[in-house]
Amino acid sequence: LVLGPAFSPDGETLAYTEINADTYPRLRTIQADGTKDRTLALRNSGFHLSWSPDGQQIAFAQLEVYKNYSFYSDLYLSDARTGKTRRLTHGLRARDPAFSPDGKRLIFVLNKLGKSQLAILDMVSSQVEVLTEGTQENQYAHPRWSPDGRKIVLSVWHQGYQDIALFDSANRTLHLITDDPAMDITPVWSPDGQWIYFTSERTGIYN
Repeated sequence: LVLGPAFSPDGETLAYTEINADTYPRLRTIQADGTKDRTLALRNSGFHLSWSPDGQQIAFAQLEVYKNYSFYSDLYLSDARTGKTRRLTHGLRARDPAFSPDGKRLIFVLNKLGKSQLAILDMVSSQVEVLTEGTQENQYAHPRWSPDGRKIVLSVWHQGYQDIALFDSANRTLHLITDDPAMDITPVWSPDGQWIYFTSERTGIYN
């Protein structure tokens, strides 16, 4: 399986996750022309990732042992050149990280007691700011900052629907873009912030 490909900011490199029957799951990079395919780091689980704006680091989430017997999802950071990886959170149940346009923060989804929240990790202080109240009615996934840093697009499960929504980080309000039975997932912004691309099976198959 080849999952979650994402271009580096300069468009020259793709990072992706590979899972197969012969080797341990891994985070890999490959040049856009198909050359220099290499393993960057091992990865326990997941496939979403996010490049830092300078193209030097890749953020991702994976399951890891916590306090000897629990498996919690936490945030990690890999050097895009060396593959050296460090853990950013411990026992936080965090997933789906994405860099802010200035590279100083990570937006991510925080799970606690079955409730889903949006939160921000400050890359300098390591402080976590929770943006939304925990709720079982809305389950968040795959948040991504707009190029101007004012809004966050994400996929949200609500009232039996999986839709695309915009979260305004200033006034902390959520606005649905789609509202229908189709499964709408993994939204991303166009570089100019004018368009949002997402995956949906509204035609009967994912496109």
